Amino acid sequence: PRLITLDEDGGERRTKLWLVVVDGEGYVRTGNSRWFRNLQRDPRVQLEIGGGLHRLRAVSVTEPILRGRIEGAMRHKYGWQDALFHPFSSVDANMLRLAPRAE
Repeated sequence: PRLITLDEDGGERRTKLWLVVVDGEGYVRTGNSRWFRNLQRDPRVQLEIGGGLHRLRAVSVTEPILRGRIEGAMRHKYGWQDALFHPFSSVDANMLRLAPRAE
């Protein structure tokens, strides 16, 4: 999947990312990436996945139990690669739910 955000200058940023589904909702995780800073300015995103384009909004996840479940889903889905590429702990990670948006 690719997440499309808008850079400060209005240009599109397409970011390949890892996504997990917990209780039927999609979640992503990042450090202090440029696309995360884009979402802080404007939480509206588009997700390219399975040949489709979905208009969503990113919602920060702060609830500790849900954050733990997201972390566990990432580890289960991506295995050793998750530990290698995402050495930051769930405490330091920005976790986001990709929610539907009306527009």
